[in-house]
Amino acid sequence: MNNIQINQYSKSKIFFIKVAVLCIFLMKGVSVINVVLGNIQETFPDVSGTLISAISTVPVIFMFIMSLLSGKITQKYDKKNVLIVATVIYIVGGVGNYFFCSSIYQILFMRALLGIGAGLSAPLTGSIIADIFEGKERTKMMGYANAVGSIITSVLQYITGLLSVTNWRYAFLTYGIFIIILVIQIFALPSLKPSDGTAERGTKAAVPVSYTSSQRLRLFLVGAFCFVYLMLTMVYNMKLSMFVVGEGIGDGSLVGSSMSISTFVAFGLGLVFASVTKFLGKYTLTVCCLISSVTFAIVLFANSPSMILIAGFVSGLQMGLVTPSLQMKALAICPGGNTTSAMSYVTCGLFLGQFCATFLEVIFAFFGDPSIRVLFAFGIFAFLVLAVLALLWTIFLPDNIPETNSATT
Repeated sequence: MNNIQINQYSKSKIFFIKVAVLCIFLMKGVSVINVVLGNIQETFPDVSGTLISAISTVPVIFMFIMSLLSGKITQKYDKKNVLIVATVIYIVGGVGNYFFCSSIYQILFMRALLGIGAGLSAPLTGSIIADIFEGKERTKMMGYANAVGSIITSVLQYITGLLSVTNWRYAFLTYGIFIIILVIQIFALPSLKPSDGTAERGTKAAVPVSYTSSQRLRLFLVGAFCFVYLMLTMVYNMKLSMFVVGEGIGDGSLVGSSMSISTFVAFGLGLVFASVTKFLGKYTLTVCCLISSVTFAIVLFANSPSMILIAGFVSGLQMGLVTPSLQMKALAICPGGNTTSAMSYVTCGLFLGQFCATFLEVIFAFFGDPSIRVLFAFGIFAFLVLAVLALLWTIFLPDNIPETNSATT
């Protein structure tokens, strides 16, 4: 197992290690370019709307695929080197669209590269944190990663919008900021070589790093929970603007304000994640589901702009808690030397849920009424059911289970 003694480094070195680790989370922000999709459509008027939308969805597909492979790759290669390669691919795929954008297929190819880099790096956030930090500091870093990801992604979206005012191609230069992050990764991160085949879990006795069937079941449940949770959450993110405008409650600026409130609340909660989860304990995910159900209810029954802003505040509470909680849950299940593989279950579930959310409305249309009101009503009910399932899961399937010699590979 990788067991980096973080205290052996100077304070300045530790600071840059933390910066390097926290910035990995930013590479999941492939959607910052969505603000210029309309401009790209104007540039390519003969291209179908489906292909234009694919600029946003193609990276997610490759993120899912590479997240599946990331765990296997880091079992053979140094995690630092894997991360550096992933960041280089991400930068090429991001900035590359500034130079290669004469056709929609060039854009899609570079977006696929972006997704490969993002997917390869995504499981490494929690994995590297688990390798370098322990105890309360590990929990804090999980919260910080989510907080930094929330606020900086919003800043990058704002910068993207400013750059695109002159020409939409300039928006892709936003990804150039990751060149600085790459340099920090190269010089700050310690080497994180593959496990030697054993891990320590609270004792000096070495145990296998492969999974038992019971652990695989629990990690599969974590991935399934991530999938359902994010798919439902994306309904809120995708349909809030349409609902607010359609119901005559407000306009796009109101929706933007509500989402900004969500981001800042998530940022603040991420900073105190360790304290909040200490209070909520093993029921954190159940509480997240209940919060999401309340968010959908507030929007569904909203009759004033203030209620939409309140919904944004409430939504921010679950945003700040759910992702780091799921990462901590996966880490509590997995063998100590197999952290990247465990994180893959989380990231694959999140990416697949994000992608499949676009088809939820199609499914409702097949069975009957696909209206936004019906989708939000479904969200209330679905999250209540998910809360009950999360509670039962917590009671009957605890995470920390003893490994046995029957571990499977």
